[in-house]
Amino acid sequence: MKWFTLKFDFGASDTTKSVSFPDNVPAGICRLTKVKAPDFTGTPTHTIDVYDSVQDKIYTKASIADNAITLLNAATDIFPIIPGGKCVWTATGAPGTAMSCYVTFFIFEENH
Repeated sequence: MKWFTLKFDFGASDTTKSVSFPDNVPAGICRLTKVKAPDFTGTPTHTIDVYDSVQDKIYTKASIADNAITLLNAATDIFPIIPGGKCVWTATGAPGTAMSCYVTFFIFEENH
């Protein structure tokens, strides 16, 4: 198993941030995702969208709780991690102050 973490730096009035996967991202199947949402003003909900290398959306998860760590590991939360992809974080409200959000992807390499 391998993992990598993306950091989303929000300004006080930002509601959407996009972060590309690192160049050395391990290709494989993501079977667990940890989402760390800080305490935004007004307690919005959060959505993460994952895109592949040609920018097609391959995964989305909405209604992620504010001010919490959420583990996504249901059968519907499994998707491929592909070099050249990205993750987009959208909140239903701005944070009110600058803060960072984090998504960690746990990758299981496929054996053929």
